[in-house]
Amino acid sequence: MEFHLWWNGPTWLHDEDEYIVKMQNSELSLNISETHAQDELKTTAMLTLKEMDNSLSEFDELVHRASSWQRLVHTVGYILRFIQRLKEPRKRVESTILSFEEIKAAQIVCLRNAQACFGYDRRLLQKDQPLRNRSQLFKLTPYIGQDGLLRVGGRLRQSQLPEEVKHPILLPKAHHITKLILEHEHWVNLHPGTSALFVIVRQRYWIIGARNLIRKISHNCIRCFRQRHHTTHQLMSDLPSIRITQSIPFVNSGCDYAGPITLKDRKGRNAKKAKGYICLFVCLVASALHLELATDPSTETFLAALRRFMSLRGKCAQIYSDNGRNFVGARRALDEMQQLLASSQHKDSIVDSTRFRGSFSL
Repeated sequence: MEFHLWWNGPTWLHDEDEYIVKMQNSELSLNISETHAQDELKTTAMLTLKEMDNSLSEFDELVHRASSWQRLVHTVGYILRFIQRLKEPRKRVESTILSFEEIKAAQIVCLRNAQACFGYDRRLLQKDQPLRNRSQLFKLTPYIGQDGLLRVGGRLRQSQLPEEVKHPILLPKAHHITKLILEHEHWVNLHPGTSALFVIVRQRYWIIGARNLIRKISHNCIRCFRQRHHTTHQLMSDLPSIRITQSIPFVNSGCDYAGPITLKDRKGRNAKKAKGYICLFVCLVASALHLELATDPSTETFLAALRRFMSLRGKCAQIYSDNGRNFVGARRALDEMQQLLASSQHKDSIVDSTRFRGSFSL
């Protein structure tokens, strides 16, 4: 703790004149540079070289640095505002937010840059000359719009559709701006599928070979990849024998309720409305359907509907349903009736009541 050299170093480091004398000593300098300094030298620096593409303009470099279409448009919009202020210093905009006209002007500048690959076809159209037969725009009958952008001619000039829908803007598929636009539309429209995004983009842009590019963007989207994850599918079991055994319709039936629906007690005005249901009886073999009206989901109403069904279709050997309260209550009521009919007391009462009538008829 009291070692002065450890905490402050040698005294000649604090004296400039003595420091110069020490460093001029060749032996000391050699020892410091080659022995001590080389042992403590740590090569942590890493040299990186970036090959600059001189063929790209400043605007192209700005486009490739942009991460989204919205950010690129806003950046170009502020650049255009700065240029406008240099031309007209007195005309200043107090708001820092871009207006609709400034955003639209920035979009036009970006789209014109994307259409630079169609420069030869643009010059032919400006001279009112026909396009080459091998041009990729030959079948689209393009023209130059009022905003200076190449648009699809088409056959919808007489329709009532908006101008952007009738004549979408032409874009190449290999440009970075086209990719940014597709990614923006994919994000704004909540990650639609390939066909849906194709139709949405076609409302404003005509991208040559757009479907493959849209499919690639959807494939690289992380959120879409998570949604495309397929869960394991269980193997279906064999059909029960009651479904594949030939029988008379409605001998083996399934039952369920549909609804609720609104019922009126009578026709005309001021009719009272009540909640009703539809009782469905399905044949498990032929898939035939029988409908009965149930005014409420009670057990008594279901037994009445079951009675009407059996009076028309005949008695069922087996009836399947879910564990609804009305079905469970109906089963309990039918079981009680069956137990009553099977009881010895009930049989004795029937024999006793019919015995006198039988002897009288003789």
